[in-house]
Amino acid sequence: MSALHFAQTRHIPLPAAPLSEEQDIVRLDIPVLDPRTDVVKRDVAGHLVSSIYPDHLGLDPNRAFRCPAAARRDEVPDVVRSEKLPNGYHVTATSLEAAAVQMLACDPQVTRILPRAHVLTYPFVEGGRTVMRSFVPDFVFVRTSGEVSTLALAPSWEPGANGARRALEAEAIRAAYKRHGVTFLRWSEHKPFARHPRRNRELMLQRAPEATEADLKKVRAVLALHGVPTTVKAVHRRAKLTTRPVLDRVLGCLMNLALRGEVSLDLSKPFDGTTRVGKGAIA
Repeated sequence: MSALHFAQTRHIPLPAAPLSEEQDIVRLDIPVLDPRTDVVKRDVAGHLVSSIYPDHLGLDPNRAFRCPAAARRDEVPDVVRSEKLPNGYHVTATSLEAAAVQMLACDPQVTRILPRAHVLTYPFVEGGRTVMRSFVPDFVFVRTSGEVSTLALAPSWEPGANGARRALEAEAIRAAYKRHGVTFLRWSEHKPFARHPRRNRELMLQRAPEATEADLKKVRAVLALHGVPTTVKAVHRRAKLTTRPVLDRVLGCLMNLALRGEVSLDLSKPFDGTTRVGKGAIA
């Protein structure tokens, strides 16, 4: 199940005290609150309102938090590496999770990515009464603008993925997050699983760290002199790197610059010498 799976309401104990410096990660069972026994928040009119635990949304590096994912029968473990992730990597449980975190890691406007970093409790009208439900986002991420977003992966093959009830739950979550100034996103598999962009993003995360400062300096000089749009082959011809394989090294440098937002690369087809190099998102 993705994080957009909602369990039945039941009680779990929340930590009674703030995290100590020795506690790197707090792990909870499936986080579902029971308003009869847990402390819940109400507004001045007495209505149930949403809350987030921990209140820093998992963004405080000195108080790390991760809610464990439920075990799955269809797990396909993989490792995605990026300096935007805690400790520089994340072990994913499914191919969709891996593709989604790669998509975030390759977005130069995303600066931090945190898996399952907090628990949102929110009011939901069910059977004519308001109950408190609980939700754990697959990822929390921060943009260069400072905007904080949460992401739920909702593959179309899950039962009821596109049903009316799931849509109502998603809207309740979106409204709850809006109250806290947080954007809520819900992705199916369609964008992360697009074949060529997905493979290209994998290559970017693997190859970009191999670029040397000396090579990057030459490639930046070519781009500054000749500008964009251009192609990988044109940059390769002008950069005049002396050792082989030159085209691979130039492409690796351009991947590095694309992850920084200095240039953009056409991901719609496999990378080669004809790949278009354009203006970067934050250039």
